[in-house]
Amino acid sequence: MASSTPPFIQISGGDLADAAVIVSAILALVLILSNRANTKRTNTLHFILQTEADKDIIRARERFIDIIRSGRKSNTYLAGPDAGSSQKDAYPAKRGWGPGRKDREGKLSEEDEERRDDRLAIDKILNVHELTAVAIQEGALDERVFRRWYNKAYIRDYESMTGYIEAIRINRQNPAIFKELEALAKAWKEDRNFYAEPGWARRKWRALKKAIKA
Repeated sequence: MASSTPPFIQISGGDLADAAVIVSAILALVLILSNRANTKRTNTLHFILQTEADKDIIRARERFIDIIRSGRKSNTYLAGPDAGSSQKDAYPAKRGWGPGRKDREGKLSEEDEERRDDRLAIDKILNVHELTAVAIQEGALDERVFRRWYNKAYIRDYESMTGYIEAIRINRQNPAIFKELEALAKAWKEDRNFYAEPGWARRKWRALKKAIKA
């Protein structure tokens, strides 16, 4: 006589307990990852606020923007006072700002002081961008949060200084200078889907994280 038991999979109490442990472990892992992500986002916001409030960076940023708007080729900011735009006459790395033109008291001319201050502003902004790229690469900062704030400005800053970056690499014989900045800016520019709506899987993942927190 055929059994009247419905064709369901029979699960013992032990199997249910094991399944409950697995589900609990998965939920705990999701919660841990979510907390880590929240911490990273918070740290990124603090970094942005500190950067935006730093007076030295603010002054350097203002000067940097003026440099971009001037339309002058960026590689000329590395060249000596009488070198024009030639990269071969750029200041040697070991000699700092180069000979310059000094008065009898040993002071730089007004023109050379302007050039020095321009280069200091460029270096400060590019160094901040390089540090940021390294922090994102190492997982210390949340890339999406940072990019939503700086995306276009970050790409613009890099593209406006490609000549300067190339010149300083040649000058110091180090092709790795501002390498992380360059890689991040190029990756962001090539990513055409950043502002697109998230896909189905991402939406479900966000919904799951919200349900766990509730």
